[in-house]
This record gives sequence, structure tokens and C-alpha cells, in this order.
Amino acid sequence: IIVLSIALRVALSSDNTAAAEVVANPVNVQQSSSPSFSAPPSSSLVPSFSPTTCAERITSEAQPIDFRLDNPSNPKVAVNGRNMVVVTRDSGVLSSVYVMFYKLQNDGWERFKSFPIDYSSEEYTVVISGRTAFVGLPNAHEGAGAVFIYEEKSLVGWEKSEKPLISTSSVMGWGRLLGLDGDLACVGDRDGISTFHRPRDFHRPLGKWLHMKRININSTSGCSIAGKTTAVQSQVDGLLLYKYDEDMSDMFPLQYPISAHVTSATLSQDYLVFFDSDTSANIYRQGGIDQEFALTQRLNHADDNSSSNISIDRDILVIGGSNHTSIFSEQNGSWNYSVVLDRSYDDYQVSGRNLLATMDNDVYSFNLEDCIQSMPTQMPTSSMIPTLAPCYGIEIIVVYDRYPSDTSWELQGIDQVRDTVMLASHAGAYYDISHTEFMCLPEGEYTFTIHDSYGDGINLPGHYNVATTNGGLIAEGGDFGSSDTTVFFIPFSPAPSAIPSLIPTTPPSSPPSMIPSLSPSSPPSMAQIESLFETDCDAWCSPEVAIYGDAAVVMRNNIDVQFFSSTNSSFELITKID
Repeated sequence: IIVLSIALRVALSSDNTAAAEVVANPVNVQQSSSPSFSAPPSSSLVPSFSPTTCAERITSEAQPIDFRLDNPSNPKVAVNGRNMVVVTRDSGVLSSVYVMFYKLQNDGWERFKSFPIDYSSEEYTVVISGRTAFVGLPNAHEGAGAVFIYEEKSLVGWEKSEKPLISTSSVMGWGRLLGLDGDLACVGDRDGISTFHRPRDFHRPLGKWLHMKRININSTSGCSIAGKTTAVQSQVDGLLLYKYDEDMSDMFPLQYPISAHVTSATLSQDYLVFFDSDTSANIYRQGGIDQEFALTQRLNHADDNSSSNISIDRDILVIGGSNHTSIFSEQNGSWNYSVVLDRSYDDYQVSGRNLLATMDNDVYSFNLEDCIQSMPTQMPTSSMIPTLAPCYGIEIIVVYDRYPSDTSWELQGIDQVRDTVMLASHAGAYYDISHTEFMCLPEGEYTFTIHDSYGDGINLPGHYNVATTNGGLIAEGGDFGSSDTTVFFIPFSPAPSAIPSLIPTTPPSSPPSMIPSLSPSSPPSMAQIESLFETDCDAWCSPEVAIYGDAAVVMRNNIDVQFFSSTNSSFELITKID
């Protein structure tokens, strides 16, 4: 039995732009009473410059990186700021792999240093952060794997550390997966990742990377680090997020795993972007340091089917498709199209306004500065998510039975002309353990539908529950046959509670004290309490009474709390809580 806790929050703004900000409480913005799923934007919103012209210009100006090798093959590249590292094999020289470091100059990338490695395999990985670079060689050391570390020194430039990082586990292929940011690193193989940190003394690294822990994860396919957050991609468990505790020098889970059939993922300081079985890019934003990531936007892009190549840095997101390269920029919390290149590449690495794209045996450098600066302050969004504020959080919890792959659900918005727009959906899989999403809904009408392909609902003890984040129950159940649909409105008004309000609807004839006393100045006797409130209480229960206007509460020790309402000068019992 698998417990899947899904919290959905989508922050939606009133300017027809899907917002990326996690909203905990409603924002006081004037809006219509129901969501507006607008038609394509008018021509007045179209940017004054031509994206096609801009794309043609930067494509024509793109220059291949000079490797200074006879026959380079299978290059891998990483970039951070003005530093770039390329790892490639020279097919003209047997068993030679080169690690080359470049620095961005006014006239392009200039190679400063090159290191040969006696390594015959074409499988290698590379990451760079600041003045540190990791190069993974998963087939080195008879297949056990190794990671070489390079550091940029102030006087001598880039230097190779004497000792590589070696796996302490028996799993082969260590170094196939790499993640690095500052003084945190992750090194992975197919069955998990090892995490490292580099201690600092007065904010200066001491130089030695120390192993923290190994996290065993089935079918690991990626790991990345941004700030203190580590994202691990698994073909079985989905996306797992961890946070680094500096005081404990250890990694701890940040939130429930995002159980999605993830094909590719990338992480930045504020955003997590990934593709699953759908063709849209899922954009999650972190609410703050050590806060959870929440779904804020889904992006459609130029191609119907996505490739596994995405890269993000600050306000630039690059998505590779089968025939195009879609470049988005983030403005006011929303990701919007900037440029579409009429060509797809094998891999992308973006840093600042510099894009490096790998195609076959070449790496091309694009300068995005002019095209991004030319973007208007507001652009029509490519997302179909409605865009209004304020928004209200809802939570969806599904407890699966023995057959989680039978269960799926979708959430739809209904516009003013009764058309529906899909906002979110999820289908269970046989290996699903949990699934976490957040959505913040604007005012309007919605439908939640849950399906069971076998037609027997969710067997006990499985069930589903849809509620607002402040506890209002929207729908729940499990015995629903093939499907169950609930129509609800946001803001959500729950059914009247069995516990009445203790504040009278009409003011009392004589105004009571602003602060009612729980201990009257002259406490009534037991007989008076039993007569007045019919509490049927022995002396040992020590009842306490609070009266406010026409309402009263009697608390009986170790028994219950009773609520009374005054009618014609007599109190009647309304309800009680044991």
C-alpha cells in the first residue's frame, strides 16, 4: 500500500501570465469572480522585434569552439560564468581523452589549459562550479569508476588534484552522474549517489572533499545541486529532493518525492524543471531556503515531442526538441518564449547569457544578450494555465491499493463559457511510492475526477481526499467504481460544521464583558449548573462554565466539552465533543 501525498499550488497572476510564485495566502488583487481562460493574445502583445530575425542573427553569429585537436569526438561541456570546461576524445590518438579549460574573452572563448588522460572509453561526464571542476570516468579503474578534480589557482591557473575520488561501494560505473555547486557535490551510479562536502574555514574552502553519505536509489539517472538543494532523478522513484544541513554536515529529505515518469530534469537556485510522460515542461519553484518546491507553470514549446536536453540558469531556460530549440526567459515570476532556434542540438549548457550547444563533434557558442534584452516587459505565455490572483491552496491525497497503476486523476478549470482546461493530472504506476505537487487556484469553478481502469475504485484501506490547505474538505472516498467527479468552487465554502458558532447572530439585550471569564466571580453551585445546563455530572468532573451573550460552554473534566445556546432564557444543549 502506497501513500501518495500530493499538494498542488499554482500561483496565477492577473496579467495573462502564468505566475511562478508560491502563494501561501490570498493576495488582495481585484479580479472577476471566475477564472478567465483567455484566447490567444492580441497583436498588441506581440513584441515589436522579430524573434525569427533575432534567432537567425544569433545562429549566424554562433561559432564552434576550437579544440585544437585533429579528430575530436563526443565532446562534453560544462560552463559557469566565464569559465568553460570541455572533455573530448581525440580519435586520432589512441586512448587519449583531453580535459580543456576555456575563458570567455571579448572575441569569444579562448583555451587556456589542456590535460590529457590515459582513458580509452568515450563515456565521461563533467561539471563546473566557480573554480572547481569534476570529470567523471565511469569505466576507469576496471569499471569501478573515478572522479578527477580540477581547481583554478590564482597564479598558475587550472591544476589537477593529485588524488581522484574513488567509490567505496561495490557498484560499477561510479562517476556516470555528477552534480556540483560551491562546496557540495554528488557523484552517482545506477544504484545511488554519494554526497560530498568541502569544509570551510572563515568561508574559505580547506581543499579536501569529505564523503557525507551514500543514498541508495534504484535506477538512478541523474543528480544535480543548486545552493543547498540536491535533486536525484530515478527511473523508479521519480524525483527526490534533499537539503544540506551545514550544522550536521549531512543531507536530509526536503519533501516527499515527486513521483513522475521523469525523462529529464534540471535544477537552479530557485527552479526545478523536468519532463515526464507529457510533452510539457513542469516548472517547480522553491518557496524559500529549505522550503518545498511547488508546481507553478507548465510550458508548451515548439516541438510536440521533447528531447531529454534541458538547461537552466537564473532567468534563462533552454529546451531541446526534435526539430527546434526553445529559449524561455523568466519575467515577473513567469516563463515566456524569447527565441526559437530552427534546429535541435544534442546537449545544452547555459550560463548567464551564454549558451553552449553540442552537435555531433562540435560545440557552438551563442550569445543571447541582444535577444533577451529585446524582450518586452510582458509577453503572452505559452502555458494554458489560467492566470488570476488571488489564489487558494488545495491538497490532494491518494492512498493507493495493491494496484496503483489502475488509478489516475485530473483537475480541470471551467471558464465563463463552460469550456474546460486541463490544469493538472497524474497516473499511478506500479512502483509509485509518493507524489508531491502544489497548486494554488484562483477564484472560479473546477472539477476533480479520479478514475480506476479496473472499475473497482480504490480498495480499502486505500482512499482519496481533496481538501483546502486550511482544512476544508472538498471530496473524499474510494468506493467509486470506474470514476468519481466532484465540482467545486474557489474560494471553497465547506458544509456547515456540527459545532455551532459561539458568537451570537444577534447581540444580547445587555452587552456582555468584552472578555468573558472562565471562572465567574461567584461560581454557581453544582446543583445550579446541573439545573441550568442539565450536565448530568457528578462532583468529581469539576465543570467549568464560560458564558458569552446567548452562548455557553461547559467543560467537564475527563468527560467532554458541551456547547449550549440560549432560547427564551433557557439554555439548550447543541452538541458536545468527547
